[in-house]
Amino acid sequence: MKRRILSSLMALVLVFGLLPATAFAEETPDAEPEVTAVEAPPAEEGETQLAAPKVKIGDTVYDTLEAAVTAAASGATIQLGAGKYTLYKKGAVAKEKDLTFEGQGTDKTTWGIGATMPDPDKFGTEYNGDYSFDGAGTITFRNMTLQSAKADYLGFIRANNTVVENCIINGKTFYWGYTSATFRNTTFNCPFGDYALWTYSSPTMTFDTCTFNSSGKVINVYTDFGAGKNDIIVNFKGCTVVNTGLRLKQVLNINDSNMGNFKYVLNISGNNTVSGVNADSITCSRLFGFGGKTANNSGRSVVKFGDTVVWQDGKMVDAKAYHTDGVKVSGVTYDNKVAGANDSLYVEGYKDNAFKYSYGEWSKNPNGTQSREVTKTCKYCGQVVTFKETKDADPIDWDVSKSKTATKLDKKTWTSDVTLSLPSAEENLASDVVFVLDKSQCRNASATAAQELVSQLLAQQELEKATLKVGVVAFGGTAIVVRDLEEITDAKDLKDAVSNKNVGGLHGTNIQAGLIEADKMLSEDTEVSDNRKYVVLISDGHTYEFSKEGEYGEYVDGEAKFNGLKTYGIYSETDLYAYAYGISYTIHSLHDQYYTGDYDKESGNRKDGWSGSYLTDSQYKTGKSGDSDEVGNVYEMPYGTWDKYLAHITEVVKADDGKYDVQLTYDVGDYGNQCIGSNKSKAERAALADSILGKDNYIKCGLDADGKDNQLMHASGVDRAVYEAYTKYASMAEKYHCYPIYVNRAGAYDRAMTTQDYGYQLMHALGAISNNTGTDVSVPNAPVAENIDNEKFNGIFNGIKNDILYAVGAGSTVTDTIGKKFDFVGIKGLTVGGKQLTMVNDDKDKNTWYFGNDKTVSAADCRFKVVYNSTKDAFVWTINENVSNFAPVQLTYTVKLTKPETDPDTYGVEDLKGENLNIPAEKALFTNESAVLNAKNSAGAPVKEQVFPKPSVSYTVKSSGGGGGGSSTTYYYFAIEKVDAQDGHALNGAKFGLYLDGKQVATATSNRSGIALFRVSASDYRKINAKSELYYQELTAPEGYVVSGGKIDMEKADLTTNQTTAEKKAETVRNYRGSTPDLLNDADHFAYVIGYKDGNVRPYGLISRAETTTIFFRLLKDSVRDGNLLTSNTYTDVADDYWANTAISTMTGLGIVQGRSADTFDPKAPITRAQFAAICARFDTGKSSGTQSFTDIKGHWAEKYIERAAELGWIKGFEDGTFRPDTYITRAQAMTMINRVLNRIPEENSDLLAGMNTWPDCNPGDWFYLAVQEATNSHDFKHKAGNYETWTGMNKNPDWTRYEH
Repeated sequence: MKRRILSSLMALVLVFGLLPATAFAEETPDAEPEVTAVEAPPAEEGETQLAAPKVKIGDTVYDTLEAAVTAAASGATIQLGAGKYTLYKKGAVAKEKDLTFEGQGTDKTTWGIGATMPDPDKFGTEYNGDYSFDGAGTITFRNMTLQSAKADYLGFIRANNTVVENCIINGKTFYWGYTSATFRNTTFNCPFGDYALWTYSSPTMTFDTCTFNSSGKVINVYTDFGAGKNDIIVNFKGCTVVNTGLRLKQVLNINDSNMGNFKYVLNISGNNTVSGVNADSITCSRLFGFGGKTANNSGRSVVKFGDTVVWQDGKMVDAKAYHTDGVKVSGVTYDNKVAGANDSLYVEGYKDNAFKYSYGEWSKNPNGTQSREVTKTCKYCGQVVTFKETKDADPIDWDVSKSKTATKLDKKTWTSDVTLSLPSAEENLASDVVFVLDKSQCRNASATAAQELVSQLLAQQELEKATLKVGVVAFGGTAIVVRDLEEITDAKDLKDAVSNKNVGGLHGTNIQAGLIEADKMLSEDTEVSDNRKYVVLISDGHTYEFSKEGEYGEYVDGEAKFNGLKTYGIYSETDLYAYAYGISYTIHSLHDQYYTGDYDKESGNRKDGWSGSYLTDSQYKTGKSGDSDEVGNVYEMPYGTWDKYLAHITEVVKADDGKYDVQLTYDVGDYGNQCIGSNKSKAERAALADSILGKDNYIKCGLDADGKDNQLMHASGVDRAVYEAYTKYASMAEKYHCYPIYVNRAGAYDRAMTTQDYGYQLMHALGAISNNTGTDVSVPNAPVAENIDNEKFNGIFNGIKNDILYAVGAGSTVTDTIGKKFDFVGIKGLTVGGKQLTMVNDDKDKNTWYFGNDKTVSAADCRFKVVYNSTKDAFVWTINENVSNFAPVQLTYTVKLTKPETDPDTYGVEDLKGENLNIPAEKALFTNESAVLNAKNSAGAPVKEQVFPKPSVSYTVKSSGGGGGGSSTTYYYFAIEKVDAQDGHALNGAKFGLYLDGKQVATATSNRSGIALFRVSASDYRKINAKSELYYQELTAPEGYVVSGGKIDMEKADLTTNQTTAEKKAETVRNYRGSTPDLLNDADHFAYVIGYKDGNVRPYGLISRAETTTIFFRLLKDSVRDGNLLTSNTYTDVADDYWANTAISTMTGLGIVQGRSADTFDPKAPITRAQFAAICARFDTGKSSGTQSFTDIKGHWAEKYIERAAELGWIKGFEDGTFRPDTYITRAQAMTMINRVLNRIPEENSDLLAGMNTWPDCNPGDWFYLAVQEATNSHDFKHKAGNYETWTGMNKNPDWTRYEH
C-alpha cells in the first residue's frame, strides 16, 4: 500500500508540473526516452535466500549466506545465485577477512543493506546501519543490486575498504569503507528528493564510470566521523548524472564548515555528463557547489579538473579568466546537456554563455577601429567581468571601380565567357590629384610633402600606361590657383608653384576658400570619373575667415561690382573688428568670449552652463603686456567637445538663414581705416553695405531692434569660418576621395597645442568624414620640421599614395554565385595589366586554381586564388596583392546554359556589360546569380560590400532547327498547381508521387507559387505504352489541409520536354482545409500543456498514456465532456483516486482510448506514434481511402487509423517515407499532431505575442517552436489566409483540478 501511495504522489508531481509540449517533426529523429529515478522496494528483513543451492565458494555449496561467510577464508569469492540476501543483524561474521560477493546480475541477485524500516527507538542514529562487516578488510560486491532505504545512517559500518562493481544501488547510504570506498560502473537510484550517499565514513571515495539517477540531490560531501581529522578525497571520473524533477543541489554538494585544518579534495576527471542540475550560485558549477549557502563554504575545499586546480580558499582560482575563456584540461570532458553549451569544463556561466551584458559607448581609435567597455554579469554566480571590445573600422563607403562582362552565348556549346575586372575595364585610367595648401605656417612643409607624394606616384611602373594630373591651390584669407590641373611629369613643379612670388600676397587663413577652388578645378575635368579624383588638404586648421560661394558683389574703388567668387576675410585680433575689401565685421574672438552655454537674448544674461566668459589674464596671458603674443591659449575650442561646438554654430547659422554678420560701427583701431566708408556716416555705411551685399543678405551686428549690440547671437569670425570649412569639406567628401592632414609646425606663434585646440579638432572632424578613404590622417604629428622628415608624416602620405595607386588591397575577395540557369565549367585565365599569369590547378582539388608568375606557383605562394564550391554553386576569388588602379586585373571563367529551350522563341535579353538596369528579371538570362566584392583598401581597412553588374545573354530558337546543341540527357516534365479550394491561393508543401504501372517514378513538392514539377527520365518515358497505368496522387497535404482524393490518371502526351511549357500547362489540384472533429473544441485556444516545475517543457521527452488521454479529455467540448463524464472504469491499475481517473474513464467510455486489456490500462507507459495516431483517428467518423502513404505500416494493427489520420493532414511521416509506428512519440511530435487536429496553426513567429510563456528548452528556430508555443499558451486568435492563425490577445489558463485527484 505504501508503495502505491508513493507511486501516486510521484505521478502527480510529474503530471501537474508538466504536461509537455510541441510537435512531431517528421524530419527530426525521435529522442531516446528520459531516464527517471526509480526507487526499488527495500529488501524484506531476514529474507536471506530462496531455494537452495544458492551460495557457493568454489564447488562447495552452503545452506545459508551466513554459513558461507563464516566458513570463508580471507580472499575468497562467494558466488550468489538468483535471490535476495542480507547479513543484517547476523553479527560481525567477516572480521579481518577480504571477501568478494559475486551475483548473477542486477536483475537476479539483490543484497539488502540494513532493515526495511529503522528501529523507531533508534531512528536517526548510526545504529540503524549494518554491522555485518564490522572489522572486515576489503569487501567487494559485483553484479547485483544493493538495496538500501530512505533512512539516514544506513550502510556497512566499520568495514576497512569497500568495492562495488557492475552493480545497482537503490536508496541512500552513509557508511562504506572506513579507509576507502570505490564504485565502478555502478548505477545509483537516489530516493526521491534525497542523496544517493554521503561521504560520511570514507577518507577516499572513488566513483568511476558510474550513473546517478536522481530527483534533486546526488552526493553529499559532508562528514561527522572524519571531520577535522584528515583530508577527505573524492574522485569523480567519467560519470553520468540524470536528474529529473526537483533541482535542489549540485552533483557534489559540499559543506566544509567543520573540517578544521583539513580539506575536501575533489578530483574530477574523465568524460562526465550531467543533465537536469542547476549551477551553484557560489561556485558557478553544476558538478560541485555549496547549495548556494555561504555558511557551507569556509575555504576548506580544493577542486581540480585533472591536475588543474579551479577552486580553493573558498573561491575560484581565477574568476575573471574562467568567465572570459573557461577552463579546458586535456583528457577531461564535460557535457551539461544545455543547448548551445561549449566544450569548456568550468565555469557554467561561460560554458552556457549565461551572461547579462551592458555596453559603454563606442569610441574611435586613431587607427579607425572602435572600442567600448563591456560589462558582463554571470546569471549564475553574479561574477562581473569588464573588458574592452574592439571592432574593425566601419566599412568604408568607397565605390570601387569594377565591371563584369560576358561574351555572346555560343549556341554550339551553349557557353559564354564571363570576365570580372578590377578596376573596370571600361574606365579611363587617368587620375586627378589636387593639393589644397595652407600658406600660413606650413607652406614649405606642405609643398615638400606634396612633392614627395607625386614623386612616388610618378615612380610607379603602372603609370606608364596612365595619366596623372595634379593641381595646387594655396589659401590664406582668400585662395588662388598656383598650378592648374594638368598632367605632371616632374614633381619639382609643385615646389615652384608654392613659391613666395605666387603666394606672398596671401594673409590670414580661409580653408573654405581653398576647398571652393579645388572643387571648381575637379568638377571642370569631365574626362576623369569622380571615383578617381583626390583632394589633399594640408593645414593647421586655424581658419578664421570665410567666403560666400556664388555671385555676389565686391566693393572696388567706391563702386559695387559683381565679379563672382571672392573672399570676405576676417582677421582675428583682440579688438572686435576686422577688415576685408572695405567691409568690417564683428567677430567672436575665442580668447575674449569663451563659453560653454547659451546666451539669453531676452534678459541679456548667461544661461545655465555658461562658463569662462572673458577668461582671466592669469589663465591665458603668457607673454609680455602689449606684445602680439600676450594672450597664450587663444586657440582653445569652446563648449568642451567638437560635437557640442559644431551643433551650436550650426544652429546659429541656420537661425540666421545663412546671412553674414556685418559690423557697421566705425573704429580707428589697428584696422579701422579699412572699415567700410571710414569717412562716412553710419547711414551712408549701411547704404554702401546694402549695395554690395544686398539689403537682406547680412545681419547688422550692434543694430538690433533696441539699438543694442547682439553680436553674441550670431556666428561670425572663427565660428563661421569653421562652420563653412566643415560643411564645404563634407560636400566634397561625398564625391571625391578627401584627405585632411593636420600639420603643427614647432617654433611658430602656434604653441602649446593640445587636443582641445580648435584647429586640431576641426581637422580631426574632417578626418572622421574622410573615412571613405580609410585613412584617418588628422592625428597630431607635431612637431614637424621644415624639411618634413617626420616618419609619421611620411607614413600618412604613403597611405594616400597607396589609395591613389590601388583599386583594392590584398585580402579582398569576390564571391560569384552561378545560380540555376548556368553551370560553372571552369576558370579560363587571369591577366594583370593585360599580361596573362600562369594558372596551376591544385593536384588534389580540381576545383582550386592558383595564379602566379610561373609554374612554381602554389597555395603557399600565389598572387591570386580561386576555389569553386559545387555545393553552393559559387567560387571565391581571393586577391593576395594590391590591385593597381592603372593595371586592371581580369579573371575570366566559362559558364554553360543548363537547360536550353527547344520551343521556337527568343530567350533572354542581351546586355553583355550588365549596364541596363531596367531589364525585367523574368526576361533576362543572367550569366550568374550574383557577384559580390568584399574589398579592403591598401591599408587593410574593410570596404562596404559591393555588387558587380550582371551581364545577360540571349538566344533564338528557330522553328526549323530547335536551336541545336543542348544537353545529351532528356527529361520529360509534368506540373501540378496546388491551390486552396476556398480562396484559390497557392499552397506550399504538398507532396505528390507519379506512378507508372504501380511503381513510383517521380516525386514533386509544391513551391511557394503552388507549382509541383515532376521530372521523368527518358528511360521511364519510353516504357509508357497504351496499356500502361500512368497516374499521380497526393501523398502529403500542406499544413492544415486534407489530402486530396486518390489516383488521378494521366496520358503520355501530358509529359513534355520543355519545363516552362509544363509549368504553363500545370494541372490544378485543390485542397480543402481540415475541419475539427465534432467532439473537440477548436473555438477556445487554451493551453493544454503546462511546463515542468523546473521551467522547461522537455520537447524531446516522452508522453505517457495517462497524459495523452488527459490532454484530449481537456480538449473536448464542454458539453461533450460534461455530458459523458465518468469516474469509474474496469482497469485495476487506475484507482478511483488516481489523478487521471476521470479522464481515462470518460475517454474509454467515448471509445476514444482503449486499455491494454479489459482490466489493464498501463497509464504510465509511454505512448507510441501508432497509438497516438489511432486516438486522433477515432475522433473522425470517416473511413480511410486505402491510400498507402507510408512504407512501413502494411499489416500493422493501426494501419487504417494511420492512413485516415494522414489523409486528414493530422500526421506526417519521415523523409525516408516511413511512419515508424512503434516508436515512442515525443512531446513535441504529440503537440504538433494535436495542433493539426484542432487547426491551431500559427504560420510564423510574428503571429505570436509578447508576454507569452516561453521555455529555455524551446527556442525560435527549433522545428517545434510554434507548435509548443501554441500548446502552452491560452490566447485569442483570428484566422489568416489558408488555415493559419495569428494571436490577438493572451488569456489565463483554465483550472482542471476539479477533474483530477
